[in-house]
Amino acid sequence: MDEAGSIRFKVGSDVPATPLPEQPAGFGPYGPAGYPTPPMSKVGSLIYENDVETELFVPDLNNAQFTVSYQRQQYVDGVFLNSHRSISGYQLVSSYAAKFPSPRELYETFLQELRSQYFGFQTNRSAMLVMKEALLAAAIFSEGNSSVIADSNARAVWEGFQKALGLLLPPELGFERLIAMPPEILVVTRTGSFAVDALSGGLRALFELTWQISLRAHTSSDFTVCIDEPENHLHPEMQRSLMPNLMKAYPNVKFIIATHSPFIVRSSDDARVYALGYDAENRVEARLFDPTTSGLSPEDTLRDVLGLDSTIPIWAERRFNDIVSKFTSGPPTAETLGQLKKSLIDAGLSSELPSAVDVVVSRTNEGGQH
Repeated sequence: MDEAGSIRFKVGSDVPATPLPEQPAGFGPYGPAGYPTPPMSKVGSLIYENDVETELFVPDLNNAQFTVSYQRQQYVDGVFLNSHRSISGYQLVSSYAAKFPSPRELYETFLQELRSQYFGFQTNRSAMLVMKEALLAAAIFSEGNSSVIADSNARAVWEGFQKALGLLLPPELGFERLIAMPPEILVVTRTGSFAVDALSGGLRALFELTWQISLRAHTSSDFTVCIDEPENHLHPEMQRSLMPNLMKAYPNVKFIIATHSPFIVRSSDDARVYALGYDAENRVEARLFDPTTSGLSPEDTLRDVLGLDSTIPIWAERRFNDIVSKFTSGPPTAETLGQLKKSLIDAGLSSELPSAVDVVVSRTNEGGQH
């Protein structure tokens, strides 16, 4: 990273290779003892909060898959949520724990199910079923009764999850609470109740995201959450409010987000935003974005951060260019600007009039300079 906050790395084989020494006695990762380690290319580095720099290496092998080597890798307490959201049909809860598991056990069980689905293993248990089993047990053991001793972990999980949901679910849903009606978990809203399995794709994504972070928060007060493309399945309004709500629900958590959503990119005024793009040498560059140089609209963000040349449809862009080109042969006048406006209105592009005027004026000035 340089003083401007830029990080540069290269994906490819033209980075100078750095040969590593042979493996020690025994069977190494690339063959028996004495088998030379393939040359490695440094593709980047990471600097941790403790100022330790970890260099990233990949083998110079012509393989579709490879493993990144981390030198001086440091442990980071956290959660990684990938871009894939679980999809599952309805499954009836047939059993749940006789003794309430710890939050860490609940988290590992849920994570293991997600991993099994991701790698294609058939377990006959969906992520939603695992969550329902845990929530039913939490509801049963959270308060106890004259015959059941209350469990403090169950109460913390049951109440903490609902508190976070109240902050993260859209206000329009009117969420009030969860109710256990074995073998179902019901979502209670101002307008009625429904089974948790009936959640839409976006709401289910929020449920799973909240469930994982909430469970992790029971075992650590300060950790890091990495989320890949959190906008998946979310309505733009939910994208717009996601990060502010997450930061409110988990004030001690650091969030690292990879996103293509303009609503998420600019959703926090104290976030550090890096935009990936190619530099003059065709290397990938992570440029620290200066929010003072751009507007706040999604169009501004798509253009200035995510690198779109235009935010209008391609067919509209072509029509726009055809119209504008007819008015750049001479200096703009009241008459030509009026004709330009009429042409844009007739083409259904009236909203693009300011941009069209800017283009006409700039091209006319460029022509005058020549």
